Amino acid sequence: MGFGLNAVDHLVVVPRYPEFDTKTRLIEHERGAGGQTASAMAGLQRLGLRTAYAGRFGSDDAGAFGFEALRAEGVDCSRAEVVEGARNQIAFILIDARTGEVKYEGGRPPVPATFTASPVAFDGKILLTSEDGDTFVVKAGPKHEVLRTNSVGEPVYASPAVAGGKIFIRGEKNLYAIEQAKK
Repeated sequence: MGFGLNAVDHLVVVPRYPEFDTKTRLIEHERGAGGQTASAMAGLQRLGLRTAYAGRFGSDDAGAFGFEALRAEGVDCSRAEVVEGARNQIAFILIDARTGEVKYEGGRPPVPATFTASPVAFDGKILLTSEDGDTFVVKAGPKHEVLRTNSVGEPVYASPAVAGGKIFIRGEKNLYAIEQAKK
């Protein structure tokens, strides 16, 4: 029986770790079930042991994904709980395709969130835009550092676009063009 963390990992493979203030195309973006305890239970199950997990999942898409992935591994989830209105924990993991080396791991938004939009690199930062319309601005680099959170106040399902020094975010009802204030 495992008690503890579960999460949903976003595994992002890039051709090489991007230099500061540059962009790179993703080779692959895969969502997988993770978290220390949940992963340990799945791994032990694969080795032939009977396992169970007692923990909490958010009622969002990430929580449903993590719960079903653990059940699909054969882990007994009858003692797990889905918390209505809660969001499951997620993590972004950047992998260098040339070496297989994990270049960026452990970064999490400051609040649980669900993501449909792809991460976007811009001006030495990574923009993670949630379905709630919150954009988490993360400093590009091997150490996770959330610089700020900005909200457009409406749902966002599309990836932000960058053009002409502006960031374009398409909300459910509005299109936003964001640029640095002129000095």
